[in-house]
Amino acid sequence: MLLENRVALVMGAGQTPGATIGNGRAASLLFGREGATVVAVDRDLAAAEETSGQIVGAGGRAVALQADATDEQSVAEAAARCVARLGASTSCTTTSVPAWPLAMRQPSMCRAKPSITSLG
Repeated sequence: MLLENRVALVMGAGQTPGATIGNGRAASLLFGREGATVVAVDRDLAAAEETSGQIVGAGGRAVALQADATDEQSVAEAAARCVARLGASTSCTTTSVPAWPLAMRQPSMCRAKPSITSLG
C-alpha cells in the first residue's frame, strides 16, 4: 500500500448531489484504498460521514469532520481536531477551491504542502 501510516486530510470529501461520485469522494476512497487514514472534511457532515463509512466498509480507516471551506475559523477548527486525533496530516488535498488559501495559512494542518486536485 502506497500510503500506509499516512494521514490524508481531504477538504470537500462529501459528494454533492448528482450523478457523479465527485472529486473529493473519489480522492478519499483512493487514499483509503492505498492505506491512508482519511480525514474526510465537508461542509455537509452527513456527506463526509458517508464517504468515511465507505472507506471503513472497505476495510480502511477514516473519520469525518465538518468544516466550511469559505470560513477560516471553521477550517482552523477542523485542522485542530485532525491534529488532536491523528497528528499532523502528511497529505492535504482540497477539491474545494476556497479552502486553498486557508489551508496555506494553517501550517499545523499539514506536514506537507497542500495541493489542489481540482479547480471545479
